[in-house]
Amino acid sequence: MMARPWWRANLLPALALVVLLPLTAGTITINEWRQSPEVMNRAEEVTVDPEAATEVLGGRIGPVRAAPIEDLTGMDVPPGTRLLAARVEIDGGSAGILCGEPSLVEQSSGRLWMPSREEIGLTPSPQEPTSCTGAPGPMDALILPYLVPTDVEGPFWIEIEATAAQGLAPPVTVRIPVEA
Repeated sequence: MMARPWWRANLLPALALVVLLPLTAGTITINEWRQSPEVMNRAEEVTVDPEAATEVLGGRIGPVRAAPIEDLTGMDVPPGTRLLAARVEIDGGSAGILCGEPSLVEQSSGRLWMPSREEIGLTPSPQEPTSCTGAPGPMDALILPYLVPTDVEGPFWIEIEATAAQGLAPPVTVRIPVEA
């Protein structure tokens, strides 16, 4: 009796390899690509009207008020700088919005500044947050003091990197044009 050829004895496993190897390679490639920082951190940019509340990530951001602070009594403001303050209303909606401290960006040069609450001698306060907590519903407005050089003229953006509290939506960069 003659033995069966190799390909006949192993036809089913060979077909499984032919089908499963490319599927496995494709699945691994797609999963790695989706988890890469360039794809995961790709934020949509939204420009918000500073005088109105705008729907973002199921919540609302705005309105925004910004102005230079003239009365610096009790604050440590270094020479050659001035203090700009902004108030940003945040409503997390039903799911909540998370954000770090918003930056102030000079539109013409791209220079940016972070809030300077502690640098000017103000203590952190839960009634005057500088970042979004992710809690649903309205929250206290963000109170954002920025120390900027006296030569800065504006106009500015307030940039907020926001994500949905439950992480189900891609991040959003919210740009709010302000004059100060």
